[in-house]
Amino acid sequence: MKKTVVFLVIAAMMLCFAGTAFAATFSDTGDLSKDAQASIAKLNSLEVINGYPDGTFKPANTITRAEFAKIAIILGGLGQSADVLKDSTTKFSDVAANQWYTGYINLAASQGYVKGFPDGTFRPNAKISYAQVVTVLLRVLGYNDNLPGAWPVDYIAKAGALDITEKVSLNANAEAPRSDVAIMADATLDATVVKWNNDTESFDEQKDSDDNEISLLDKNFSTAVNEDYIVTDTKYDDGVWSIKVTATDDEDEALDEKWIDLSQDCVISDGSLPTGLDNAMVDILYNDDDEEVLYLEITSTTATVDGEDWEYNDTKDQFTIDDTKYDQASYFDGYVYGEKDATDYNSDAVYRAFISDDDEVYLVSKRNADTPAIVDEYDADANQLIVKEEGNYGAYADIEDIDFGSDSVLIEKGGKFIEPKDLAENDVIYVSEDSYGYDYYIEVAGGITQEGTLDGFEAGDPAQIEISGEWYDVADISLLSTDGGDEFDGQLNDSDLSDSYDATLKYVLNKSNQVCIAISSADGSEGSTVYGVVTEVTDTNASGKITKIKVMKKDGTEASYAVDTSDVEVYYAVGATTNHGGTYAGKELDEDDFIKFSVNEDNEIDSLTILAYDNGGTGDFTDPSAEGSDNVIDDYSDSDSADYIGTITGGDDDNNKITFKKAGGSAVSYKVNDNTIIFNAAPASDDDGAEIVSLSDLLDWAADTTVGTKYAYVQYDGSTVDYIFIHSDVSNSTDVSYAAILKSYTKSGDKWVKIDAKGTAASYEVNGSQAPEAGSIYDYSITGNKFKAKTNGEIFDPQDTVSATTYDKVTAIDKSELTITLDDGTNVMLDADTVIYDYSDWYKDGSDPEYCKSISSISKNDKIWYALDNDGNADLIVIVNNIK
Repeated sequence: MKKTVVFLVIAAMMLCFAGTAFAATFSDTGDLSKDAQASIAKLNSLEVINGYPDGTFKPANTITRAEFAKIAIILGGLGQSADVLKDSTTKFSDVAANQWYTGYINLAASQGYVKGFPDGTFRPNAKISYAQVVTVLLRVLGYNDNLPGAWPVDYIAKAGALDITEKVSLNANAEAPRSDVAIMADATLDATVVKWNNDTESFDEQKDSDDNEISLLDKNFSTAVNEDYIVTDTKYDDGVWSIKVTATDDEDEALDEKWIDLSQDCVISDGSLPTGLDNAMVDILYNDDDEEVLYLEITSTTATVDGEDWEYNDTKDQFTIDDTKYDQASYFDGYVYGEKDATDYNSDAVYRAFISDDDEVYLVSKRNADTPAIVDEYDADANQLIVKEEGNYGAYADIEDIDFGSDSVLIEKGGKFIEPKDLAENDVIYVSEDSYGYDYYIEVAGGITQEGTLDGFEAGDPAQIEISGEWYDVADISLLSTDGGDEFDGQLNDSDLSDSYDATLKYVLNKSNQVCIAISSADGSEGSTVYGVVTEVTDTNASGKITKIKVMKKDGTEASYAVDTSDVEVYYAVGATTNHGGTYAGKELDEDDFIKFSVNEDNEIDSLTILAYDNGGTGDFTDPSAEGSDNVIDDYSDSDSADYIGTITGGDDDNNKITFKKAGGSAVSYKVNDNTIIFNAAPASDDDGAEIVSLSDLLDWAADTTVGTKYAYVQYDGSTVDYIFIHSDVSNSTDVSYAAILKSYTKSGDKWVKIDAKGTAASYEVNGSQAPEAGSIYDYSITGNKFKAKTNGEIFDPQDTVSATTYDKVTAIDKSELTITLDDGTNVMLDADTVIYDYSDWYKDGSDPEYCKSISSISKNDKIWYALDNDGNADLIVIVNNIK
């Protein structure tokens, strides 16, 4: 079946070395609805409504009555006749001869399309209203004042019945903007022309010799649309783009399996280039006389989704894609699982569905997961493209061998075909051989511009990377630059990313939404002075000089720093004369000492001040200046901390104050606030490293009279404390009972977890050497902003804990009594503290477990696993439907 519609032509076509350059019609219509853009383009193609010389359409502008007279005449197929009447006198007193609009108004009046006002004027420069637009459009179709009812209700009602006003918000007396005029005129072109029948006193629809209704487009424009074809191939040859199409409708096979040329003025509805037509379903405006396509309306859409969110029901011939169901089209081509011999979707892969406007899937493809190349420069003298890294996509090995002087090369960038000189440094390119009629096709995917903060990394197959809270798979071939994009000599792994955590990462996703290329913004410089606790002396040289340390900083993270020994000479093992007591005999710097330092541009410590020596958890701190090393006093500073070392004797959490008494001094009250940083060197009984203590926990500890002497380093400025350094077992655990481990990963070499704690997701560094297992539920606490599994640790492991003998089936639910009955007759009581997680989707496709707020989330016939508390009530319930 053929349907007549109007199609657009582009105002100006730009030629480049690759041939015709397709482009969008107007620069200011991109924010309009798809319907409005299409209508504007179609009306422009027929020269019914034109744009402005500056390339704009000005969709919000209004239209004058004279301008609309011209529109009506062109829609009526009388455009050329208007010139004949431009010199004629008119019946309207305000329409002079020889004006640009004179012929259009005269002709429109003679055809009955327009009428004047009772005073004999036409008012050519007055703005036309919605009611007047609708009236003229229907008169062009053949309707007249014989419509029942008073004006303008008669015309507006009929226009509504014909769907002419369906896509606009009509206000009869308001001035009609150009965009809405285009939409209504476009709809009028698809309406059937009529003629008043005096005998029957009705409007007869006009039909052709085959008894088909004649639309306004059929009558006045010699074009027709071939509907619902799929583009199977595209090529460029001898200055002409051509497409090969396959019919999906047995009644419309005129172009089936044919190569058809695109006209030089052909425009694609979404503004894409011919290279973007692969597998698209299109309606084709084909000029039989010239045997070329004037316009392509893309009617299909795509859905690109991870494999874990796909299902196919071969009984119903139905796809479920990201929870939306689609029928399989009768003309479906290819493989339902995206590739030959596949029997299911790979949860780690990405698939694309091509969907018709009937919401049927007609093609499924598995997305390419290779890594593109990175441009260095184009050498015009050598006709050669130089790349920084070639990646592994397509013809990657041939890139630097392409001779742009003799090989035919098509380059697409930013919706245009460009010349090689327009390629820029760090453009990301996909290179294919023998494509679109060219020796090589280069698709520029853009620059390395997506941006976020590097939060975490998890090794695996595939590895995963967390950027600004979002997890992505990492491509098999990954490229990392740590020098601003000059060289990509690293990979996306925890080792190469070690200095980039919490820094800005610019990155590229490949066609499977995997991170494949990244540039780290880490510049190796901390900038200002850094305070911290030494958590490890990592390296020393043969003479005992410290060359690398690990420090916990004020944000609770640990970082490793090399020591610039030309500026700082500090020893880990020296003679007895430099002994500063405690367990650190013979060491100038050791674990749990409190320091401040700065680094150079290479991230090496070039200035170091020891603020307080920790005495191995024995209680008091040592003033470094009292134990200074005579032979290295010029190479690092032993701070005179006598005013800051002493004991905390009280805390006031109502007023945010502590009482501090320095050695040999009197007790003084100092203010603490959210800007006060509290460092806690690990107690001797705790091997889990230093921690940052919250203000509230510090105040509780300071006020606790059951705690013995509270030794501390308290650095204040006036009456306000800036830094506190302690070495004590400050209890700052927040018991939130159970949490599901969503992900277990590494960050800067440390173990981290992302958890779901009663529906709230958060990420923490792990306190301890054992990494929690992803997917399991743990009894845990947060200590020093670190995740710590309690003694009983893992409570539920979805793979090992549950079996046919350990789960039960729910047979009844009493929500009022918070009771569920199981298939063995057991009644399980819930209370306000019962934690419920649903693992049904975890067992189904690996999705994250879902926290459930109440007993309402449990249904009859659910399979559950549960654990009881000391009172015999359910402490934890896990729904385990879909367990195999």
